[in-house]
Amino acid sequence: MTWHSRTMVVSAFVILLSALTATAQNHALQGTYIDPVVNLGLTVPASTLTAVGNPITVSCPNPNKVGCTVTADMWVTNGAATTTGNQFEICLFVDGARANLYCFGYAGTTPSDGTFVMGSSSQTVSGLAYGNHTVQTYLWSRNGCSVSYRHFTYNVYAP
Repeated sequence: MTWHSRTMVVSAFVILLSALTATAQNHALQGTYIDPVVNLGLTVPASTLTAVGNPITVSCPNPNKVGCTVTADMWVTNGAATTTGNQFEICLFVDGARANLYCFGYAGTTPSDGTFVMGSSSQTVSGLAYGNHTVQTYLWSRNGCSVSYRHFTYNVYAP
């Protein structure tokens, strides 16, 4: 097992343990932000995290709350590749930092026959302070690809 594979397994285990110890809490929707684009035509270089979404400013509006939670539902269609094993990750960034070091794992594999595939990921960041925050979606591709479509929905919740 490679170092990267071991790290991914340990990361998944830590995420699972933290999810098991977290308690559910009712949250109220504070705002929804939608960032769609058709026919993007963006090239993602090999092994390079590349912004595929616009930086969106979201607001955690209530200073009397403990903090807010941002959820991101991210859909990316990518392809036009010719290599096998071309895995890709979809990553949520909040205030310029990854929500998770490994973007919650691989979202899929880009086809090697030049066709396109849609991958998705849903990611969450909790405990954000009152005020504005910048959210943005990035794509990582092992061997590079082209992005033809994307759609991102960011929801802000407060307890």
